[in-house]
Amino acid sequence: MEFSQGAKGLIEKNIKSIMDKMTLSQKDRADVEKELRSSFFEGSEAKAKARGASVVAEEDVLKAIGEEGTVEEITAAYMSSYAEGLKRAGFWRRAFAYIIDMIIAGIVILILSSPFMLMNYLFQSYDSHGWVVVATGMMNFAIGLIFFGVLLCYFVILEGRFGTTIGKYLLGMKVVRADGMPIDYKDSLLRNIPKFVGNFIFIDALIMVIFFNKEKQRAFDKVANTIVVRTRE
Repeated sequence: MEFSQGAKGLIEKNIKSIMDKMTLSQKDRADVEKELRSSFFEGSEAKAKARGASVVAEEDVLKAIGEEGTVEEITAAYMSSYAEGLKRAGFWRRAFAYIIDMIIAGIVILILSSPFMLMNYLFQSYDSHGWVVVATGMMNFAIGLIFFGVLLCYFVILEGRFGTTIGKYLLGMKVVRADGMPIDYKDSLLRNIPKFVGNFIFIDALIMVIFFNKEKQRAFDKVANTIVVRTRE
């Protein structure tokens, strides 16, 4: 049966939306995409035949896909079959990614903080007048805001939006929920809390090595119910 261009485009659009939410190996992605395309085309054709049409229209596609569920529900159904097979990233790969990320974040922090650090340096040539103390305090406060703001944007927002950071991307890793579904901003914030609390990130990583080495989860990965998986070898 013939498909209208609109019907074909709608099927491909839905397939892309589902595949974009999946973290799978190249082979698994190809298998899932093939299965989705076959299911959507066959379902849409059946709907067109049911209404006595000779051409599959967009309404047939919407009905066929709608019976299978929303994009999120279809994605979750497929990922439930593949979640156990996801390759989790180990300690050293994650450690190297973290070093890369901190170097990048540190450079950004240094660039943004430089004007305030320079002003603090210049203030040291003045006597300890009251306005100097206040101004220095304000500069230090601004530097602190920049530090936390950059870490928030770099780790929490990047991971919440894309599931990865520059370091993780370069080393072929992505953060997902334990069921294989994409994380959101809340999940990202929970798992990244140690980065904002002194050196607790190292304690968090140590807990992973000692207690959760098999699952390859940090303590706050456990809290957020997230895992870091490998997207390539």
